[in-house]
Amino acid sequence: MLLLSIVVLGPVHAAATPAESLDTLLNAVNKDPNNPQVYYNLGVTYGKQGHFTEALDAYSKAVQLKPDFPDAWYNMGLSYYQLKQPEKEMESYKKAIQFKPNFAEAHYNLGLCYYDRQDYTVAVQSFKAAINNQSKYPEAYYNMGLAYALLGQEREAINAYKQAITFKSDYPKAWYNMGVSYGALGDFQEEVSAYLKAIELKPEYISAYYNLGLAYYSLKQYPQAVEAYKKSISLDPKFANSYLNLGLVYDKIGKGDEAIAQYKLAIQNDPKNAKAYYNLGVALSVLKQYPEAYEAYQSSIKTNPEYAQAYYNLGVVCYNMGKFQEEIDYYKRAIHVQPSYVSAHYNLGLAYLGMGQKDQARLQYSELVKFDQAAADKLLVAINKNK
Repeated sequence: MLLLSIVVLGPVHAAATPAESLDTLLNAVNKDPNNPQVYYNLGVTYGKQGHFTEALDAYSKAVQLKPDFPDAWYNMGLSYYQLKQPEKEMESYKKAIQFKPNFAEAHYNLGLCYYDRQDYTVAVQSFKAAINNQSKYPEAYYNMGLAYALLGQEREAINAYKQAITFKSDYPKAWYNMGVSYGALGDFQEEVSAYLKAIELKPEYISAYYNLGLAYYSLKQYPQAVEAYKKSISLDPKFANSYLNLGLVYDKIGKGDEAIAQYKLAIQNDPKNAKAYYNLGVALSVLKQYPEAYEAYQSSIKTNPEYAQAYYNLGVVCYNMGKFQEEIDYYKRAIHVQPSYVSAHYNLGLAYLGMGQKDQARLQYSELVKFDQAAADKLLVAINKNK
C-alpha cells in the first residue's frame, strides 16, 4: 500500500514596510539618491507588485549604501526565492543573519532552503535557531518535524509536531504528519488518533482519510478501513490508489467480486498503474478466472517490465491453463528481474520436472542452494522422487 506524506512548507514572511505609491518612491529616490531606506521601501513596493527583478535592484542599492541592513538582505532573499535563484537566496539570508543574529524569520527561511536542498540536518539547525529567537513559532516546529522525519528520527519529529500544535492548535498538517510518523513507528492506534484530529480540523482532508484507511488496515479494523477509503474516493473520485487499497481490503475480507470492481476503477483512473493490474490478476486467480487473470498480468508487465512478481504469477496462471512451456518462460523472466527469487527458482525446477527435463531441474536446485537451503532441499526431494 502507498503511504502519502504531504510536505507543505510554511509561509515565507516579508518584512513590514509602509505602504507608498511607486511614483512617490521614485520621486524620493531622485531627491535623496543616497538614502538606503528609500531604496528599501522602493524594493518592497516593487515586490508587492510582483516585479522581483526591479525589487532586487532596489535592495541591492540599499545594501550598497548600507551594508549592515538586515531587512534589505532578507527581502533580497525573498526576491531571489520568487526568481528561483536558491543559492543567492541562501546567501542573502546568511547576510541578514550576519547583521542581525536574532533574525528569526531569516533563520527559518534559511532552514527552508536547506530543506529544499535535502540537507535536513542543517535545516533542523536553522529551524532551531529560529525557535531560539522566537519561541512561539509553530511553522518552524512543523518544518523541523518534517526534516526530522526525513532523517528517520520519527520520535523527534512527533515532538516537534506537538510543539507546533501547542502554539497553533488548529494545525491539521501537523496532526497529519504526526500520524505519518506514528505509522512509521508502527504505533497505528496513535496514527489513527492523529489523522482523526486532522480530519476534525479539515473535514475534506483527502490524504488524511486515505492514510487513515492504511492505519485501520494495519490494525485489522477492516470495516473502518473501507469507510475511510470510501470517504477518500468521495472527495477525489479520480484518486486511483484509494480504489486500489479499497480493493485490497475487500480481498482481505473475502469479497473477491468487490475487490475486482475496485481494481478496475483504479485502472480506469490510472491506466498505467501496474499494481492495480497485478492485484486484479491476483483476485481473478483466486476466483479461478485464469484467462482474465492472464490478461491482467500481461497488462501489469507491459506497464512495468521489471515486475518480477507479475512474471511469477503469470507462470502460475500458465500452469493452471496447461501452458507449460510458457510457464517456464515466465519463471525465467521473473528470475532475470530478481535473481534471488526463491519461489520462481523452485517452481521453475518443478516445471522442468513436469516437462521431463530432470537435468534442468537439478540446475535450479543448484541455484536455490545459494538463496534458501530449505527450499532447495524440498526441490531435491521432488527431483529424487521423479523417476
